[in-house]
Amino acid sequence: MFIHTTHITMNNRPKTFAQACKATGEDLKADKFTKGAKDTIAYEKLKVITKAINGTWQADWSNGNQRKWIVYTEYNSTKKRLVFNYVFFWYANAFVSSRLCFETKEGAEYAATTFEKLYHDFLF
Repeated sequence: MFIHTTHITMNNRPKTFAQACKATGEDLKADKFTKGAKDTIAYEKLKVITKAINGTWQADWSNGNQRKWIVYTEYNSTKKRLVFNYVFFWYANAFVSSRLCFETKEGAEYAATTFEKLYHDFLF
């Protein structure tokens, strides 16, 4: 069971999409997670995972001092897939999906490494 608070620890972060659904109360078998284009399904799943990792924290886009961490990936031509490169923060910008930003650097890194395939499916 996950503790749904602002401060999620490494021990209670979701390790699977099913665990993220349980933590957020989402229905694992909902159509939005099973039907549609691969990138759309991946995006819907990543939103749930992001919510599970962030707990009750939500980005405040009117707060220019609040850090918002995102995952940055690059295409690796040798591996022929996206690979996690690094995370970075911004204060008030929307050049990437605002629903996929994290409260902490550690949360963003965890999502990127644990759910790398979903990020690949979302972006390709």
